Amino acid sequence: MAPFLYELQKYRFLLIVGGVVGTLFLGKTFLWKAPLELSTLSDARAGADAMVTVSADAGEEITLTLTKPDDTDVTLATTIKDNGKSKVTLPGTDLQTAGTYTLSAQRWYSKSAANEESFEVSAGAASTSHSRVTFSQNKLENGQSAQMVIFLADDYGNPVSGHSLSVIPSQSSVEVYTSEFATNEKGQMNFSISGSGSGVVSFSIFDSTEGLSILGQPQLAFSGNNESVALAENGPIASFNISGLSAETLASQQQSVTVKALDASGFTVVDYTGTIRFSSSDSEAALPDDYSFTADDQGEHTFSLSVKLITPGTATLTVTDTEEITITGVAATEVVTTTSTSTSSSSTTYNTNFETTDFTRTGEFTLISPASGSYSSSTIEVQGEGEYGNTAVIIVNEEEAGRTDIAFDNSFDYTLQDMDDGTYGVYVKIVDATDTVLESSTAEKVLIDTTPPTLNAISSDPATGIEAGSTVTITVLSESKLESAAILFQDQVNTMAETATAGKYQVTLLMPSTAGDYGMDVNLSDSVGNEAQYRDQLTLTVGGESESTTPVEVVTSAAPEVGQIVSVTATGGEEKVALSWETPESSSTIAYYRIYYGPSAESLYAVSETYDSSTHWTIPDLTANQQYYFTVAAVNVEGTEGEQSEVTVGIPSLALVNISTPVETTPIITTYETAITETPESGPAENILIAISVAAALTYVLLRKRARA
Repeated sequence: MAPFLYELQKYRFLLIVGGVVGTLFLGKTFLWKAPLELSTLSDARAGADAMVTVSADAGEEITLTLTKPDDTDVTLATTIKDNGKSKVTLPGTDLQTAGTYTLSAQRWYSKSAANEESFEVSAGAASTSHSRVTFSQNKLENGQSAQMVIFLADDYGNPVSGHSLSVIPSQSSVEVYTSEFATNEKGQMNFSISGSGSGVVSFSIFDSTEGLSILGQPQLAFSGNNESVALAENGPIASFNISGLSAETLASQQQSVTVKALDASGFTVVDYTGTIRFSSSDSEAALPDDYSFTADDQGEHTFSLSVKLITPGTATLTVTDTEEITITGVAATEVVTTTSTSTSSSSTTYNTNFETTDFTRTGEFTLISPASGSYSSSTIEVQGEGEYGNTAVIIVNEEEAGRTDIAFDNSFDYTLQDMDDGTYGVYVKIVDATDTVLESSTAEKVLIDTTPPTLNAISSDPATGIEAGSTVTITVLSESKLESAAILFQDQVNTMAETATAGKYQVTLLMPSTAGDYGMDVNLSDSVGNEAQYRDQLTLTVGGESESTTPVEVVTSAAPEVGQIVSVTATGGEEKVALSWETPESSSTIAYYRIYYGPSAESLYAVSETYDSSTHWTIPDLTANQQYYFTVAAVNVEGTEGEQSEVTVGIPSLALVNISTPVETTPIITTYETAITETPESGPAENILIAISVAAALTYVLLRKRARA
């Protein structure tokens, strides 16, 4: 019996020693660790690097998760140094969007993140290339008024809000008024311009927040006594500015770009009438055709949905003057297959050691594309996101056009091809394996127009007996509301104006001083970028009879009458005004309505058009508690606009904010200078330690029983 008791005492000693050693080892590994802490982050500027300090045990591998304002995540990894700290740089490339960011830290064995810190990234300084000034019209007659809108943005397109701006005209007879104190959350500040100026008036814009002048000196022409006034001469063209491309561009998505001709000082060359050519480093890119600027462009032209980049990677878009190839403009973008900058995106960039998180919907289900609008392509990309494992069903005009499975990264992409010209309602339903609808997007109204404008007729007045040095009026019949109609005559582009009769365009030309036969071309372009050039459509004989290669007779008929709208009511809502009215009398079918509105009855500078003949419409994005004035006019199918209604006043209200009941919390300041005791996390580590302790206790009890036996 004595030897057995001796052995029992020896094993008991070893068991106790082993339990103590194991407890100390596991405690050091899982429980008795230095607190995991993040230094408090100060606010940062868009595009600038930010620094954070992580504190933990030396040698630990810590994962940081940076959540952007658009709910996309970026993961960063760091190893704690011997001093128990590690400094991590948050790259400025991940901090380009202004807004609230969240940073959290996580140990490898923990299921939950610790020490979550939030910080604000504010917009940078106002950028000349991204900020702009627009006028509701470029020329004013005495007694008229115009709106000037100043939009401030930084180098990354973030609106610069809270900047107090003042505008000083170069002539004291011109008045500038604003009821706003600073740029709003959209970076905009609105000014009303009126007075009796004469000639070209320039405006100095002063940013009192930054204490400097900005955006050069935009100009507005005043026609005193109805004389013709052109904008002041600028310097010769030196370069082009290309705007519209974002930092990331989705492959195969059609983009709109704006090209502006600039002189050496950065001012717009308003009289530029050269021809430009597009090129790209992406050999598969679809680009606009050569374009000749017209006088009506005022040195700036937008190419609607006409750029499509295909190959993933960095791509450049270049614009070159075809006559002076040294005059160029370049814009760069990153072509990606799934974009992280889309409004609805929840995609995440992951370290290779991590798996994707569960998909969660935040906010209303919105398609990434298409957006409501007009398209000059018969191919439309439908893109969005949903939960992996479900199916996206594409609905066109309430009929299923196709379906596609949602990919592992929670995105889907479907191409609608060979669509005929017309208007379509496009939306997407997300369904599960049993075809149960989980959610639906709102319908987008898409207009497909791939047909270039048609030249229906062309004529001259007079048609015969044209004398050298006389004037001739050229009339062209085509579709209404063309973006541009022009006559190319004697190597000069002459812009035509649409008359009161829809689809009828006219221009008066000065005939050459030498007798002879002179031909002319017609250039037509619609609002979505479809262009057509009709060559040698009319030959004018100066000093003899004219010969027309396309003899046509222009038939002018009285425009159908459209009555005035009565009983317009305006009801204020949350930052919007809802309008309703009665259908007016009309000798032909009403196609839609045109709404004019502004800050006064004399300054109805903004225009909104309804989609159809419905007598209800809402004007959104208005300033709360500000008085707006509205008039409504009907437009029939021939394009004839009726008389405007009497002015109606509406006042939008403040948007309601959903305020939840605050939860009382104890604030914890986490900096690496101040150590904070961290409550041990429950999890596998604590469970293992408890299991070892229980096993040791049971073994000891069994041995005690055996010894007593």
